[in-house]
Amino acid sequence: MRGYIRKRITTGILTILFSFCLTFFLIRYAPGNPIKVLAGTENPNPELIEHLTAKYGLDKSVPIQFANYMKNILNGDFGYSYMSNEPVSKLIGEKLFATILLTLTASVLSVVAGTLLGVYAARKAGSIFDRLMCSACYLFDAIPGFWLGLILILIFASKFKILPTSGMYDLRADYQGFARVLDIVKHMILPVATLFIIQTPMYFRISRSSVLQTMSEDFILTLRAAGMKENKIFNKYVLRNAIILLLQSLAYP
Repeated sequence: MRGYIRKRITTGILTILFSFCLTFFLIRYAPGNPIKVLAGTENPNPELIEHLTAKYGLDKSVPIQFANYMKNILNGDFGYSYMSNEPVSKLIGEKLFATILLTLTASVLSVVAGTLLGVYAARKAGSIFDRLMCSACYLFDAIPGFWLGLILILIFASKFKILPTSGMYDLRADYQGFARVLDIVKHMILPVATLFIIQTPMYFRISRSSVLQTMSEDFILTLRAAGMKENKIFNKYVLRNAIILLLQSLAYP
């Protein structure tokens, strides 16, 4: 377990560092110059361009820029936004709670629903319900998430006007207490539904295949041959071992 934890932590750190490096060099070598955009594209002031270039450290060589970039990141300084001139850490902090709330809610609902549906479909393997669920999962897997989100907005927000199109809460209403919670929940319905529809098929397939794999094991056949009741076999042996396989699949993506 300790070796697994160390491996996962090391992999996570290397992935983050690689992402920082990739982002830095892609932006540096991408076409365009943000300084000229900030200074104005019609009549740029050379003195202003020179000042902004020095301010953001773009007058130094790329290796020095990268060294300063990594040094600032390790110190918790993510720099300033070119658009709003605000600290990037502040902008991230403003969106962090909403992001965690949205992704965590959608992930928990997807895991629970996908697992329950997958277990039930595996137990009724070959039935109409199983075939319908498998077909639905293939269909939802083929739907792009951004397209599904737009369609849900078009139907439930634009046409029927029963849900908001964006935001986390109503800026025009000063809700407090439980009313504010209900307002946030109302704004979360469409994005959570989008993520839920996209993520649930994965957990459905994992749980269904785990149950079917366990049900085909030799010890299950032995228990059936011994005359043990099917419900007891499933609840005590199949389900327990299938859940272990599911957890392993989620832990080793």
